[in-house]
Amino acid sequence: MSIITKILFLFVFPIGLLAQKSIDPFQVYGPYGAPIFESFSQGLSNASNCYRLKSHNEDLGKVLKKIKRLSKLYVIDLKNNQIDSIPEEISTFQNLMYLKSTENKLKKLPETFGNCKTIKSLILHHINLDSLPDGFKKLGSLAELEIQINYADTFDVKSELAGLYNLKTLMLYKTPLKCFPVGLDQNTKLTKILMVNCGLSKVDSSFAKMTNPRTLILDNNNFSEFPPEILDLKSLKELSLRNNKLTKLPEKLSFIRGLEILDLTGNNIPISEVDVLRVLLPYCKIII
Repeated sequence: MSIITKILFLFVFPIGLLAQKSIDPFQVYGPYGAPIFESFSQGLSNASNCYRLKSHNEDLGKVLKKIKRLSKLYVIDLKNNQIDSIPEEISTFQNLMYLKSTENKLKKLPETFGNCKTIKSLILHHINLDSLPDGFKKLGSLAELEIQINYADTFDVKSELAGLYNLKTLMLYKTPLKCFPVGLDQNTKLTKILMVNCGLSKVDSSFAKMTNPRTLILDNNNFSEFPPEILDLKSLKELSLRNNKLTKLPEKLSFIRGLEILDLTGNNIPISEVDVLRVLLPYCKIII
């Protein structure tokens, strides 16, 4: 099933269906057979053997700084812990591959977070983050970045998403971007880009230089004109611009010959233009 098909029900179950199926980090990362400690206190009591930590619904506001004793961690899953920051010490963990925080209104990541050379997945839900720390682009192993429901007034990523050479999936949902991320074309392995309900009205010019995108979802934004940068993405297979403010389609859209799914639901595009495009792209499923 395509990603766009999964997102057709976005408004009913936004987080669950927007998230893609992925490997279970507790099964993949860490020594084979290592236990999952499901409370922070258990992890501390077994610090020499704590490689996987899941702390849900525990108040860690006063004790999270002790996480420095858990330097062997590969996986950290935090949920509803009454914290608004992650300790700097986490940047020194040499095995950390997966970090998830849900329902913690994080206001910042460690300034030294770019030193987490091994981290592959960073997933942040229900946060209050207005920017990424300087040096974020140094996360050379990062393959998946997911930010959903950011309560900050604006989220300024500057150029901190450029040069993430192993990044494959970028997902931003209900995250008020100050502007479209700059320099994504430097991420040559990036194939899936989702920026849904982010207040976007323009695409950065560098985006036209992307070499390998397969899926691009820009639903529920403020595009009144079709972003011309998209027309240069010849590798694109799935494109969704649901619920924007588009009133016409560019002629060159038919030049993306490999396009398989195009979702334009919720725009005000004349049916005559859609019919012409269906003739020019006979193998593309166009949804209006």
